[in-house]
Amino acid sequence: MNNMKKIAEKELYAVKTENGIWREELCLKKAVHMLLLYLKTIEIPAEKEIIVAGGRGIKEKKDFRTLQSLADVLGGTMGVSRPLVDEGWFPRELQIGINGKRVEPGLYVAVGISGAFQHMAAVKEADYIIVMNTDRNAPFFERADFGIVGDYKKILPFLLWEMEKKTPRTGGFLEYIKKK
Repeated sequence: MNNMKKIAEKELYAVKTENGIWREELCLKKAVHMLLLYLKTIEIPAEKEIIVAGGRGIKEKKDFRTLQSLADVLGGTMGVSRPLVDEGWFPRELQIGINGKRVEPGLYVAVGISGAFQHMAAVKEADYIIVMNTDRNAPFFERADFGIVGDYKKILPFLLWEMEKKTPRTGGFLEYIKKK
């Protein structure tokens, strides 16, 4: 993990905070810590689900194992955008969008999803949206409650590593965030 720490302190990221303010040139470590602090401030209704979804920005199918790990740590499920279903990577049951399913999760984490109208319309009832994308101008950032501009291949492993460090021995990461 020493290599992970070096990357986390060297590369710079932009973060959109919960009050809509962009913070520039933050190291990955600071960006992830801000996200973890944000997760501690939100309250997700117990009856609402948590969804971690990936889109076209995820370049390799094998990278969805990392998204699934994040969904597992958060106690959530997976979803995908239409292009990944069209590519044959995933079944239509996982597709979120106007042509897929509409969802009303307590927390929606969009990784590599630009936020086309059809997708955003299907998640508009989400209580909280977190976006991770390399394109700062992706439409999803306008709707995001919190966002990180950067490479998911670096953000997610570091985020999972940090979550693992903060996870109580019993109850998992969900004890770290509040559920009403």
